[in-house]
Amino acid sequence: MVYPGRRSGRLRATYGVKPTQIPGLLSIDGQAFENLAEPYIAAIVGSVPRPFTTVDYPASAFPLTGLFSPTADQSHVIGRAELAKDVTGDPAPVIFGYSQGASVVTLYKRDFNALYANPLPGTMIPRPTFVVIGNITRPNGGFFARIPGLQISIIGLRLYGATPTETAGAAAGQITTYDIVGQYDGAADFPAHPANLLALANAVFGTLYVHPNYQHLSFRDAVSQGQHGDTAYYMIPAELLPLLQPLAQLGVPTPLLAALDAPLRVLVEAGYNRAASPGQPTPVDLVPAVNPVALAINVARAIPTGIDDGLQQLGLGRPFGTTEAGPYGLGIPPPTPSDTASPMGASPPSPIRTGNVSTNLGGA
Repeated sequence: MVYPGRRSGRLRATYGVKPTQIPGLLSIDGQAFENLAEPYIAAIVGSVPRPFTTVDYPASAFPLTGLFSPTADQSHVIGRAELAKDVTGDPAPVIFGYSQGASVVTLYKRDFNALYANPLPGTMIPRPTFVVIGNITRPNGGFFARIPGLQISIIGLRLYGATPTETAGAAAGQITTYDIVGQYDGAADFPAHPANLLALANAVFGTLYVHPNYQHLSFRDAVSQGQHGDTAYYMIPAELLPLLQPLAQLGVPTPLLAALDAPLRVLVEAGYNRAASPGQPTPVDLVPAVNPVALAINVARAIPTGIDDGLQQLGLGRPFGTTEAGPYGLGIPPPTPSDTASPMGASPPSPIRTGNVSTNLGGA
């Protein structure tokens, strides 16, 4: 959508799209939201372009956000329009989205790609950089991408499918989008095989313990999950399964939790398809292709590994001589080392101009 005659926009600025504001679970706005976003953006582009504008939209999802609040669909519609208005006139916006904010960014990116194909004469086409965390439309992991197209009319909820992994106008191999997820975030790292009830329960706890707490995670701990199309994917590993977090809160000793984590993680990971790229749309599959013999062997191997993990935390070494399994547990290769998650220091690219007039293409 073109917005002729609107204000010139905030040139080379940052635009943040906040998450669903659920009282008591996830409610972050204003300066707190900006403070959360800054370290992630700075790690990608080197510094945060100023000013930082928080997009004004409901960030709601009836009934979770109140009996009189807009539905998630209504919130998305308003969010994509307001984001488009805010970026109008900016030749190289940095667009940050968290949770529902990330799915709003997904809709904006789809519209951007569609509009790029047929720009009006004199339109300035921006070159955006997208940074998303807790992305509920992550192609392999986002809940909205696990069951694409599902619509629950009674609460106004539509699952929008996967974030595009191409940006119109970008050069082949150019990264324009950075997708960062906390491991086992139940909204953005949801199991591909929810019939694995242990993985499903862990994801439910991940929705409570990981998804609302990205301000307590650090991109410095992220490991690369590779690139798919225009998108670089990163995961921040979970030191402890969310399933075990309530026990930690009850005061169960950390070494005992470490001993439990290793074999349980093998079973939880059987509910995921880590072999597929995070950028490959991967809907739910109720019949996982699990080799029961290999799974049993890995669980058996994980028991002494877990005991060693616990004893090591007590300063007693690793008497069984095992090696720490890594974030995906035994039987799955570890992710790419985290040195690929260093700051990029990227400078904003130049906009594309068509014709002789400088009107603006804001996006959706």
